[in-house]
Amino acid sequence: MKKILITIPILSVFLSVLLLFSSFSVKANDVVFPAFPEPVEGQSSTHYFIIYQPEYNEYKLFKPLDPNNVYVIKGSDSDTFHFGGSALIYKWKEGETAWRYYLDADDETYSTMYHDRDIVLYSSFDVYYTDGTIFFQRAPIRESFLAQVKKVRMGAVMETVAKMVPVVMIAVAGFLGFRKAFNLLLRAFQGA
Repeated sequence: MKKILITIPILSVFLSVLLLFSSFSVKANDVVFPAFPEPVEGQSSTHYFIIYQPEYNEYKLFKPLDPNNVYVIKGSDSDTFHFGGSALIYKWKEGETAWRYYLDADDETYSTMYHDRDIVLYSSFDVYYTDGTIFFQRAPIRESFLAQVKKVRMGAVMETVAKMVPVVMIAVAGFLGFRKAFNLLLRAFQGA
């Protein structure tokens, strides 16, 4: 019984240390967006900029064809996004299954964002003010853990498990050695 009472705290300390120094981290979005829209009339872009409008509980997706030509004009109560070329604009509300096509601007697109009611969430590129200072730093969408798991091939999972086996074996052997050494020290102290 005494051995069990000593082993349990040692085991819990050992496992706590392992968990403390492990590098496991899983981050997920609060909102799971639907897949980005297919190209419209042959126009498409891999770049995006997403704004949330809490007043309407709506998200706006901007897909500029030239992200290097996007800048923001400062205003007192709002900022104006200037997409210096074509941009595709979509809207989406939670509960809907897909992005709704909203606007396709051929030459230049302007969109106003009010400071007190619009929130910039994600961007696949850095957005600058006209004076060259940063407005919003690149912050791409992180997929939810469930979406990442769905993409993983079963073979990749088995490869990961195979790579973890030596690490687990070393940890188990280290714990057993630690336990034996601790028991030896305990006996030495009891005999003294």
